[in-house]
Amino acid sequence: MTDEPLAGQALGGRSIADLLEQLRQGSFPVSPSEALDVTGLLVGLARHAPQGLNGEQLHAHLQPILCKDSARERQEAFIRIYNRWW
Repeated sequence: MTDEPLAGQALGGRSIADLLEQLRQGSFPVSPSEALDVTGLLVGLARHAPQGLNGEQLHAHLQPILCKDSARERQEAFIRIYNRWW
């Protein structure tokens, strides 16, 4: 195991803080509660998938937490921001 935090391993070294900031800039209301939910999710995923996740797998876990709006345009906006970050 590396010295990286578990959540960092699950993200392939990417910063979740960067994604959350990009989402906020894209008018997604990311609250501290949602940020904590994502952190907990990542720690759990890192324990169960220490080799990391691919972008599609991680997206499937994050979108329901970070994009609760069911409008197609908002879902597509989330995907664009996520893909740019990934």
